[in-house]
Amino acid sequence: MEELKKLIGHEFTIKKISRTLCDITQELRPGVVGAMHITCADESEHECVQAFQKGFVQHHLPELKFANQSAFRISNLGGRYDWGAVGIADEHFILPAIPSSFKLMVIKINSHVGVTVDKDTERYGFLKRYGRESTCCGALSALMAGKKGPFLEELREVFRFAGIDRLQILVDPGRVAPALRSLFAAVVSAGLQARQVMTDIRAHIPPVPTLYLVVPCVTLNRPDVDTEILCGVYTTDCRSGGVKEEYVGLSDDPANYSFSIHDQRITIEDKNNK
Repeated sequence: MEELKKLIGHEFTIKKISRTLCDITQELRPGVVGAMHITCADESEHECVQAFQKGFVQHHLPELKFANQSAFRISNLGGRYDWGAVGIADEHFILPAIPSSFKLMVIKINSHVGVTVDKDTERYGFLKRYGRESTCCGALSALMAGKKGPFLEELREVFRFAGIDRLQILVDPGRVAPALRSLFAAVVSAGLQARQVMTDIRAHIPPVPTLYLVVPCVTLNRPDVDTEILCGVYTTDCRSGGVKEEYVGLSDDPANYSFSIHDQRITIEDKNNK
């Protein structure tokens, strides 16, 4: 897992994280591999979905049909986790396993943010879409603008997890620079959805010995090829009767983030982790 953890907070190509997950799976040698991918419904996330499919899914998942592997997918406005999905996905990927082996369940969560470039300066939260400028992620932009709607209420509730009003932090220019608001909102959203997944895993008894690997990420929807930032790594080990859980990565408090660019790539660090 160390190679994966080294990626946390740094911008890489859209293929890097999936390839690293592929390498980890080869080293772990599980008897069965399952996967879930949670994304926003925005069509700009096509590259992200394809990268996970080609870089990980088609190499390790069982065939659903001949030469056809597929992750369990959740795609909706804002990339929200649906409670109970872990149990359903677990059931789908129960296969005859090698005796004394285990199942690896990889759960990848992607929030996203648009990137436009104006006079060599990057601007976050917008995307040139079909000849005009559009908010991206539109769901997170609507949330921060205080708009109403059923899916926005679900997102708003998650953003207030544990009694912390993260939306208030994000829109406070004294705590988060307005230019970074959309980028940081995407990082927070990915992390919070991962926490929802983890809460569900804790309430779930896997049918076979299972190692869960949960990776929240942010897609940067760029004018050319998209890139990606890994926000953290959760592991929950249910292979030997007990449960061992670990998290390494960014927190879900945007006031603690620091931002920098090195070699034209973004780095986000958490002040509490230094």
